[in-house]
Amino acid sequence: MNTPTPPEFERSPEAASEPSPEPHAPPSISGEQAIVEEHASAYLVRPWVTYALLGIFALLEGTIQILQTDGGGGDLRHTILEAFGQDRVAIWEGEYYRLLTCTFLHGAFWHFAVNAITFLLFGRIVERWLGAWRFLGFYLLFAFGGSLTYQAFSDAGTGVGASGGICGLVGCFLVGRFGKRGVVIGADGRPYGSRHAVLGRRFWIWTVAVTSILILESWFLERRVPGLQVADSAHLGGLLTGLLGGAFFFSAMGRYGARRRIRAGLTAFALLVGLGIYSLAFPVFDSGWYLWRVDRHVVEFGDDSDPDLIASLEERARYFGGDFAALGIIERKLRRERLGEDAWEYWQRRPLDSVLLQLEAGAYLYDRLHATDQGAALTALLDRMIGLTDEALEQYPDSPGILNAGAWYRALRRTDLDKALEMAHGALAKAPLEGAILNTVGWVYFQRREYDDAFKFLIRAVKDHRPQPLEWSLETIDEKIGEILFPDPAAFRTQRLAPNYLYLALAYWDRDDVTDARFAALQARKLVDMAKEFEDPDEPFPGREHKQLEDHELRMLEQLEASLAHGPIRPPVRVISKPAEEDPTSSEGSGAGEAKRVE
Repeated sequence: MNTPTPPEFERSPEAASEPSPEPHAPPSISGEQAIVEEHASAYLVRPWVTYALLGIFALLEGTIQILQTDGGGGDLRHTILEAFGQDRVAIWEGEYYRLLTCTFLHGAFWHFAVNAITFLLFGRIVERWLGAWRFLGFYLLFAFGGSLTYQAFSDAGTGVGASGGICGLVGCFLVGRFGKRGVVIGADGRPYGSRHAVLGRRFWIWTVAVTSILILESWFLERRVPGLQVADSAHLGGLLTGLLGGAFFFSAMGRYGARRRIRAGLTAFALLVGLGIYSLAFPVFDSGWYLWRVDRHVVEFGDDSDPDLIASLEERARYFGGDFAALGIIERKLRRERLGEDAWEYWQRRPLDSVLLQLEAGAYLYDRLHATDQGAALTALLDRMIGLTDEALEQYPDSPGILNAGAWYRALRRTDLDKALEMAHGALAKAPLEGAILNTVGWVYFQRREYDDAFKFLIRAVKDHRPQPLEWSLETIDEKIGEILFPDPAAFRTQRLAPNYLYLALAYWDRDDVTDARFAALQARKLVDMAKEFEDPDEPFPGREHKQLEDHELRMLEQLEASLAHGPIRPPVRVISKPAEEDPTSSEGSGAGEAKRVE
């Protein structure tokens, strides 16, 4: 009677054609012991490539930390990230090295620390499985896959971090650890731990769990850390590349696992080639690519060379990118023309669907129209901005930022100041330490000629300022809108102290207090000069995220400084024209252009 061979000791296909071992040579070790010994021997190998890569990460981060701590590096991190991070536009322009250099850099020390611990945890295990040189090649492949996915699907800014490659290691680990590893009988009749991993139910459960954790992690961090954008596309692209790499490696050699090795290899190859062609050459569904083509065409041929082509590219960008692309179109129009007439016409003719983004675009226009003395257009713009803030409050009635914007634009227009004061105090009740709101309350009082209250709040705006940039907007505004830092003087004037000093200086100057006006103007100038270190002249709006004053505010400061240079002699024109018979709460004002302008 023949006894069937247990499944775990079935002979491999390679061994089937070999002669059977002699009866007197039974296996000397069990199948389970074979797997144990295989893993034990692997752990005797020192993972020196993991340690070497970790050392490079630590060296770069440590250098940045030391130089910045000693004050000799300036904004060294920003400079390095701009030069070697994954800037999608720079890569489209041919700087392909960024696809790999970005994986060695990190945005902050905590970013480095989290990635370093995760890399050490998974890198040591995977390197012992793969071997040193194979591990190095696989890791760079995983990082490359993550970078290509980020290039293809992300709409965020410069990407940095080793997390794309690390997620690839996690994917490879999932195959090796949770794929069911069997035992094969070799030609000599001995059982050997099989490299072939069967991807069963346990593997798929863990893969879904890890993918869910990555998505939830980014969802949580983006809501807890103001301005943070987690590169989900790089994480998921690295994870997928790692799963394919693991399926390729953990397949039995020879005919036993040849089919799966071929499938995994061809799938990974097709994935990387397809992502490369799409993301680097023809990202036809990417609005940012069309906007970049507009910029490149204008630089090479001029703004008037082919207006139909520019309009076509802008239309495609808006089709695929929606309101955010439209915002970019308005920014570029303002950059290309001094007066902003085309941008002003586009803003009126093609309004954005989101009232909040329409407000932000209007803030850009306000800055340009004010700085170029277009009084009539400025008045019409402010009237429309007041209407937009009222519309926004219908959707987000508890938003202090929108309440503040409504009060601010009414103060600029010098209309309905009673409602402006009510809205400003409503915003202050929700964010009592926000300097921009304190400044708005003070300026509304100033327009009402209630000077004691005006100076009380204007001084508080520079003394008690505690920036609250996003947390109160995220409670009431959807995820994408809440990430935007609206520029002054729009809804969310935060993180900037120079405007508060500027308007305090203007108030002092208007009340003939030249000494205090000079001091406040000096503080505003110091903050402006400090911010210049962080400005990037290659940006569409150079240094917008670091600027302390918008263009029209900077012009007001320069005019105020010129007036103060005359000493105690009062210039003939005041900050605000205030006829004696004018009702301060009347809806009729002297014009938006005179509301806060230094002549």
